[in-house]
Amino acid sequence: MGARRWGVACAALLFGCGEQDDGLYTAAQATETARAFHEALVAGDGAGAAARSMTPFRFQERDWAAPEQLQANWRKEAPRVQHLVRGLDRFEAFSRARLLRGEWPRNEQVPEDRRAGRLEKMNLGPHGFLVRVYGEGKAGYLLIVNERDPGALAVQGIDL
Repeated sequence: MGARRWGVACAALLFGCGEQDDGLYTAAQATETARAFHEALVAGDGAGAAARSMTPFRFQERDWAAPEQLQANWRKEAPRVQHLVRGLDRFEAFSRARLLRGEWPRNEQVPEDRRAGRLEKMNLGPHGFLVRVYGEGKAGYLLIVNERDPGALAVQGIDL
């Protein structure tokens, strides 16, 4: 009986009690990536936002394909969106697995037969997260956080 409890305790420690539901990254890691990106936007720091992003990057309905585009566009856009992101201080990360199960930000109801297509359209990778950034009484915005390199996450899209 003691060995069984020990095995369950070890599994809980290794797998973060369900927090790591896609096998590679945790919601905390995705939130940390989103928070660093958000803080750069709040500061109007285009270079900081670009450093925490990866291409191809989707900004609203536009795609920035090359790293040079990403850097040039964030230099212009970061100061423009600064007022939209100030005062947002809460983060909620949804893994691809959670989204496929039907758990979406703002309790949005996405029919099961449309979930995979919606994630594909968003360019959410196999180990990616949709992160909602919001504040008290403010809907906020959504970030696509995907794997940049093995072991590293970066923001790959924003929907303000």
